[in-house]
Parts: sequence; C-alpha cells; structure tokens
Amino acid sequence: MKWTLLTSFVFASISLGCSQSNEAKNQSNTQAQTPDVHSNKQYFVNHPELKAWVGHYSGVVPCATCVTSCDGCLGTGIDLKIKADQTFVLEQRNNNDNSPAKIYAGQFKFLDNDQLKIQLQGVPTRNMIMLGDELTEIIDTKTQLPFDSYEEFQLAKKA
Repeated sequence: MKWTLLTSFVFASISLGCSQSNEAKNQSNTQAQTPDVHSNKQYFVNHPELKAWVGHYSGVVPCATCVTSCDGCLGTGIDLKIKADQTFVLEQRNNNDNSPAKIYAGQFKFLDNDQLKIQLQGVPTRNMIMLGDELTEIIDTKTQLPFDSYEEFQLAKKA
C-alpha cells in the first residue's frame, strides 16, 4: 500500500512539474511572437532580413523607354517606402510632363536566398530591386542583374 501511494505521488509530482513547464514555455513563446504595435523591433527579431530593407528611398532614374539618360528626357522620379510587414508604396513621377504620379502599393517577395533582391508585386515594369549599402538599385527584370548604367538606377535611403 505504501509503495503504491509513494509511486502515485512521484508520478503526480512529475506530471504537474512538466505541465507547469510547458505552460511557461507556451506563454513565453506567445509573448515572443506578439508584435509591438508601436515599433518594428519584435518583427525584426522574427524576420531579421527585413531590417536592412525597411526604409524610405528616393531618386531619379532614366525614362521608362531608356536604359541610360536620354537627350530630352528628365527621367522618372521615384519615391519608395518599404515596410517591415513586407509591403511597399511606390510613387513614380514622369519629370517630362505634369501628368499625375503613378502610385503602386502592395507586397514584395524575395527573389534569392540571400534576400538581397526583391520583386514589387503589381508593378508592371522595373519592379526588381537589389539592396546595397544605404541604397537600393532597380535592376533589369529580364536578367535580374544591374543595368550597365547602374549608377543611374540607384535610390538613396532617406534618414
């Protein structure tokens, strides 16, 4: 009788201890995955590759029909905001006329394992971008490589 009671007590203690350990582990996992709505810090912990991408970029690139600066073409003004939730807002302004800016918003996807190239979903042309130091660069959508005049396709990161 004593042996049965002792065995039951030990088994119950072990079960209770494991149960409390799993509850504490589940609670800490839930807290770790709950994003802070006031910052991107927690999102970056779970998705560190995004930290390098997130920001506001701008610049002037060659006109849509050109792969380098053309005579009589003032280029296209680009304003790109990349967010931590893998969304973007892109504004393109034709600097040759007063037509309204084209605004695209949506999600982007990574094109490579190193996560140095993204594709802006829903943008019809020049929708592939490569990450550099404090800048991004629009790359050729056919080859996924920089244009020969790559300096003209760079967008500077705003502070």
